[in-house]
Amino acid sequence: MAGTKKRVKPIYLCTRLALGTVMLLTAGCAAPAGRLQITAMSSESLKANPKAYQRLAIVPIWFTTSAYAYSGLTSGELTQIANAAGQKTAADLAATITNRGYQLVGQVRALCCEDDLAAYDAGTHQLLDEVRVEFWALTQMAHTAAGAGTLDQPFKYKLRAPLLQLQKKLGVAQADALVLVDSTVVVETPPGRWKRTLWNWTGAPLVTTAVETTALAAGKTGTNAPIGKAAVSCPATVEHTIAIVDPRTQDVLLWTSVVTPGADVRASADLHVTVFDLLSALPLIEPSTPGPPP
Repeated sequence: MAGTKKRVKPIYLCTRLALGTVMLLTAGCAAPAGRLQITAMSSESLKANPKAYQRLAIVPIWFTTSAYAYSGLTSGELTQIANAAGQKTAADLAATITNRGYQLVGQVRALCCEDDLAAYDAGTHQLLDEVRVEFWALTQMAHTAAGAGTLDQPFKYKLRAPLLQLQKKLGVAQADALVLVDSTVVVETPPGRWKRTLWNWTGAPLVTTAVETTALAAGKTGTNAPIGKAAVSCPATVEHTIAIVDPRTQDVLLWTSVVTPGADVRASADLHVTVFDLLSALPLIEPSTPGPPP
């Protein structure tokens, strides 16, 4: 079964951290299933006084979409899926943040492919590059710490990237904090799901049996035997990572990563749930209670 992966890469980074998998060896993908969420709140001030950061600006969202070759998608079709999902993610982020009592400053855009950068000049490209590289490094550090059980609550992290410059370039200087978002999705089409299911029911057992027979003939049994499982898991995944940063102090106020295996990025309900989960740790700002009439 072909394992080649088509990818629509927006910009800058090619290396991705695999955060979670789900093994579904029969038809379809459960969505959402096996959600993995890691949250780090690095500033007590955000919890104690979220109104101090009520005005938020979302930096253009880095949105990467990919699919395995057996799904049968052309590059153009994958780009269309990426653009639609990126716009939907941007709209869901804006609506969810607003519903939690915050005010959005500026436009909310998703960078789904290189062409989306045409709206920005070279200086803004460079600033976005610097911020994304450091955001990626922060994500690696947080996941490593979470895996080792050493992710402090609250943890302390300062970005070194020129956030104030980027804020000015994006025309959102009045924002109290910047929202960084990185999204990575893997798409599986219905024909691709059928091919994977057919393989798991027909070809995979034969390969697995052959590997196990070879291992037995070679005397490799028990814990020394190779795994030899040829079944292919459901690749459909939606992964979002967010960081809310104070551009003046460079402090990371909130960092959260959510991986939802089995989610279909083309389904509005699935995408909405993943965004809602992503922002569930953002403190609510309660509406002001009107005073008594004069």
